[in-house]
Amino acid sequence: VLLPETLHAYGPWVEQLRDDPARAGERAALAQALLQHKAHTTALAWLAGATVHAILADQFSDQGQLTHNQLQALVKMSRDKALQADLPGQALKRTPVVSLEHLGDTREWAAPAAGSRPIFDAAPLEDQRYLVALGESGVMVVDAAGTMLFHFAVPAQKIVIAHSRQVALVLIWRGNVWRVSKLDLVNRVAKDLGMLAMDVFAHAFDGSNWTIGKGPQLRVVDVDRGFETLWHVSDLPESVRAIKVDEHNEYLWLSAPGGCLMLWHYRLPERRLVSRESAFDIVATDFQVPSATAESAQYRIKHDYGTPTLILKQHGVRKRYRLPGNLPEEEWDESVSPFLFEDWLLISYRVEQHDTCWHVIHRASDRLCVTLHWPQSPAQLRRLGSDLLLFDGQGRLSHINIDNASQRNISLH
Repeated sequence: VLLPETLHAYGPWVEQLRDDPARAGERAALAQALLQHKAHTTALAWLAGATVHAILADQFSDQGQLTHNQLQALVKMSRDKALQADLPGQALKRTPVVSLEHLGDTREWAAPAAGSRPIFDAAPLEDQRYLVALGESGVMVVDAAGTMLFHFAVPAQKIVIAHSRQVALVLIWRGNVWRVSKLDLVNRVAKDLGMLAMDVFAHAFDGSNWTIGKGPQLRVVDVDRGFETLWHVSDLPESVRAIKVDEHNEYLWLSAPGGCLMLWHYRLPERRLVSRESAFDIVATDFQVPSATAESAQYRIKHDYGTPTLILKQHGVRKRYRLPGNLPEEEWDESVSPFLFEDWLLISYRVEQHDTCWHVIHRASDRLCVTLHWPQSPAQLRRLGSDLLLFDGQGRLSHINIDNASQRNISLH
């Protein structure tokens, strides 16, 4: 919070915000906050004048998030007569949007500074907003700067987001059951749905129908009708280990005795069984990647060439990905976590005693597009369409957008 009477004391902070190329999102959020003030005071003019040139540069480099009218209003607030005279009367010509896989070089990004509120789960919403689960402290919707827009007094450790991003379920563990609540993010209403006994559940749903599993049973329940069962399979050959869903597909990982896995693929919305992959031994075939697709893959760590290398095997093809750092010379390390998608591969691995590095790799070209250093607390990952969210228990949240090759960092307080 910047108070008008003490603004000049924040000069060094404002200079850092102005000069850091990676903080375009924070500059845009500051501009939006300034434009909410109708009275153009001297203090606000000083702050607008200190940042407006950097915000204009963001617009030219296609990192800006303001309309032309908002830019004109910000320039007017800055009281910079020369800039007002030079600003074109029409919208600035933007450079073409470049997606992450088409970048010419690898982006080296850093995690945000630690916040003061642990993040248990997070999901991206529309309009540069985020839904954040805070455990017993409830759920918040925050803007691009991490400012709270509204709060739900509902305890939450997990988020199940609707494909529309307008509705969500939030869950918290209570002994041997999950307490489930539904959030209407448009009308800002929370409703307690009761308790559910389940081992696994889908982390996304269509707003009404939700897939859950317990033992060898799979159910689709209507969250608006007391978890009424709409579809079920009660005699799966093995217990459900994980459920992955998108708008058109549902993937089941089944755990079999002896450390084996099976993979089932259903097509939505008709819930037609598309494929059923036979059991394979994850010990005999290296370590299983928790894939978000209907295809299994295995990996192991090799140290044959000095730099540790992750060997990924899929469809009989092996690919190597270098992991510079201080990994122990073992074929498996619990700090190495590959996340496999149809189009992207993300790898998290330890580089120091408590720090990790994330690699974002485009699978079709095998290009390393982003490296992201994450200090201290390990980060969790959620992907929703072109949005990648990384967050941790120390209040850090980093949003990478694949379509426009951007990063936004938030420290939650």
